[in-house]
Amino acid sequence: MPHILLVEDDRDIRETLVSLLHDEGYQTAETPTLEDAFALLDSTTFDLIMTDLLTHDREHPLASASLLRERGAPTPVAVLSAWIAAAQSPDAADFAFVMTKPFDLDVLLTTIAASIQQPQVFSPQEEQRAQVVRQYFAALSTSDWDMLVDLCADDVTYVLPGNDPLSATVEGRSAFRAYAEAVFAQFPAARFEQVSTYVTPGGMAARYQARWLNPDNVEQIQAGAVVFQFTGLQIQRIGIRLATDRLRRLLETSHNSPSEE
Repeated sequence: MPHILLVEDDRDIRETLVSLLHDEGYQTAETPTLEDAFALLDSTTFDLIMTDLLTHDREHPLASASLLRERGAPTPVAVLSAWIAAAQSPDAADFAFVMTKPFDLDVLLTTIAASIQQPQVFSPQEEQRAQVVRQYFAALSTSDWDMLVDLCADDVTYVLPGNDPLSATVEGRSAFRAYAEAVFAQFPAARFEQVSTYVTPGGMAARYQARWLNPDNVEQIQAGAVVFQFTGLQIQRIGIRLATDRLRRLLETSHNSPSEE
């Protein structure tokens, strides 16, 4: 079970992120301070360190994260911050990833999985599940709804959180098929490319690039990420397990970033 150290001084965000990570099968240790993080690094081995910016140096926005990177080397360090300057810093390339709040939770989980697994080595079952994920995106690209639902368990659950008109929680093969057909009728010529798969404690995650035509027949391109959970080699759940509205609100209203003057 991968072990993640979370350093976050906002208690609500910290507790909700821990809940999300536990729900996805990760083991965590969490702390609000650099000092406690250093103590944990001296006594425990981690697969990934995720940190907010606990000090704000305008000339060196990633200074506090750099201290963690030096103390925890060679463990990869990721930065989650509402401070845009952190993502724009030349030092950002030194980290596993730098993600600006608010962020998409499915993208976060997929990025975590990719950061922990470098290089990727799949077991035979993991490779079979990765192939199922690739077939899933192939079915969407070809509108092969029979193939899509055949990859899923009878009681499959699909979750697209948020307040978007397409957001929904759909349960069962027939409901998922009807939902997929209705959604993709709004995205002509949709296809999925550059699908990369990663193992998570609960199943698999995938990054992809999607292309489709808008109403003016102009091609649109967008990257995305999906998390999958399995029963054997059948997809049991697609999307985020945890109800995410609370964390999204917390991230959007987080006040622990400095003024962007």
